Amino acid sequence: MASGVRTIDKLKVVPATAAVSLTSVASAQGLYVSMKGYNNLTIIIQTTNLLAPTASAVTVNQAKWVNGNSAKACAIDYVWKIDDIANSTTMLPVQSTVVSNTFNTTNSANSYHYAQVEIRADRMDLANGFTALQVSMAQAANTVASVTYIMGNVPRFSGGMNSFTNPIAD
Repeated sequence: MASGVRTIDKLKVVPATAAVSLTSVASAQGLYVSMKGYNNLTIIIQTTNLLAPTASAVTVNQAKWVNGNSAKACAIDYVWKIDDIANSTTMLPVQSTVVSNTFNTTNSANSYHYAQVEIRADRMDLANGFTALQVSMAQAANTVASVTYIMGNVPRFSGGMNSFTNPIAD
């Protein structure tokens, strides 16, 4: 197979969090990733709910560096969700508008859910030097979550797909 035709050659996949029980932590913070070499970040959130779950509030933070310095909320317009995957008939995410840059995970008992957020680099406060992004999930009851980042789609600077920078370093 020629170089550059595989997904792994075109995108950077970054495990942002391991599976974490949101019951036992105040909040789940994903890694910060640098958008200096990327135009787009896709955030994949998978949650598994047990009995009597509560929803988690999800936000995306932007910072000047991957150490989280000077963090503030990043604009989110939409989230795409599949609620209750086991009982979904279409398996296609449904687009929902995000209000005040925060959305909630689904709180249906004994179910598995998917949420996808797309962040374009030009939605960040680039004029003030904000170049890093992170997902944050507030504490919830009886919910386990994992988060994966997919970086890329189109390189932000010249050099082609294989010139992508390391997203977890500035």
